[in-house]
Amino acid sequence: MYHLIVLLACSDADCFFTTNEAGYAGRNSDGGIFRASTIKKWITTGRLNIPFPSKLIDDYNFPFYFVGDEAFPLTPYLLRPYPQKTLDNVKRIFNYRLSRGRKTVKCDFGMMAEKFRVLSSAIRTRNTERVTDIIKSVCILHNLIRKKEEVKYTPYEQVENIQDSIDSTTILPIQDIVLRNRASAHELVTMSISKKAVKRKYEEEKREFKLEWEELYFFIQKNDKPFCLICQVTLSQFKVSNLKRHYETNHNTFSREFPIGSDSRKNKLCSMKLKFAKQTNVMTMFTNEADDCVEASFVIAFNIAQAKRPYTDGEYIKKNILDVISVLNPENQILLKMVENVPVSRHTIERRISTISTLRFDSFVDFW
Repeated sequence: MYHLIVLLACSDADCFFTTNEAGYAGRNSDGGIFRASTIKKWITTGRLNIPFPSKLIDDYNFPFYFVGDEAFPLTPYLLRPYPQKTLDNVKRIFNYRLSRGRKTVKCDFGMMAEKFRVLSSAIRTRNTERVTDIIKSVCILHNLIRKKEEVKYTPYEQVENIQDSIDSTTILPIQDIVLRNRASAHELVTMSISKKAVKRKYEEEKREFKLEWEELYFFIQKNDKPFCLICQVTLSQFKVSNLKRHYETNHNTFSREFPIGSDSRKNKLCSMKLKFAKQTNVMTMFTNEADDCVEASFVIAFNIAQAKRPYTDGEYIKKNILDVISVLNPENQILLKMVENVPVSRHTIERRISTISTLRFDSFVDFW
């Protein structure tokens, strides 16, 4: 039995390790390791000497960020890609640009594992602290070799018959980006791999929902997706074979109880559609009320931050609002209930102010 040890490291654009931390068990998640790491404590306390924001575009001070993958949290000092489930063209381009900045640390790990064979197999030692010392020593030796050998350390022999730099105009089908510059050999390999990963886009096939599917398979259209009224499951696309397979696999006895074309089946369909409509209206009402309460908590947090008051004043403000409503309009129980549901605890106000601080003031005002 072997134990895994995680190496958490930061790299610069020249493939040098700037900081590293090892010794965490491999069963832990990357996000949990980062939250408990000394690197995060150094970042939050300012011990890593991160440069101050500098002017980048239109005299706007742009801060410096760390770049991580999907496993890391999104913070004011750490950028991560958008989730794959909610990608559009703009987010896909952002993920592509972000991955180009993140590839340096991947190259660091690859070159280090290629150079030092001790990392390619199990490290034969019984002392965990010694394993941690070995990994940190390898990182230091990697920086020394990188500084001495420079480009000779990079395994260029893996890319054959490609010039180091050529003029090209390459279209990436996934990102919808055109590169009109000098592309390196490593970028060309990345482009060729991305071309093979082109996925089929079902929205381009213009599939539409058919009304006959409601009585045949008890599916309706919900948010441009087929929704099963029987088991409340949403399928990915309007494809009759998928709907039929789902109906016959999960609800094969439904046709015997309610035969196709019978009045009982039509009545059952109407009652289920009516029930779903009522549930949707109730959920919409609660969702709108919850959105209003969240917006009200942001307003209170903004006023507390502007007045430089303690975070605990949120509960005091909420109590005053309830007392005023009780005097001016005591019969309005709906408004009293909504005010009571506004989250204004100390931790909530702290999170709201932290969120507001990451936004520009004019965008925050336009939000309302």
